[in-house]
Amino acid sequence: MCYPQVLVNVRVRQKTDLKTVPAIAETMEKVEKGLAGNGRLLVRYSGTEPLLRIMLEGKDDEEIKGWANEIAGVVKAHLA
Repeated sequence: MCYPQVLVNVRVRQKTDLKTVPAIAETMEKVEKGLAGNGRLLVRYSGTEPLLRIMLEGKDDEEIKGWANEIAGVVKAHLA
């Protein structure tokens, strides 16, 4: 099944392990629960640039855009 996809890049100062930043880890966990197995979340650092890439697939385009922007906002608050 093909779902809509959204990709958001966030410029970061440093590539910190996301699990060590509670606000980011909690937001990502909330989004995973919201997807409820109907989509996927991939968050990774770029190998060549100081960027964090947030990719979301899900049934509802507006919902995944909102979640991607929510994660990006938390990342900006802690790592940008």
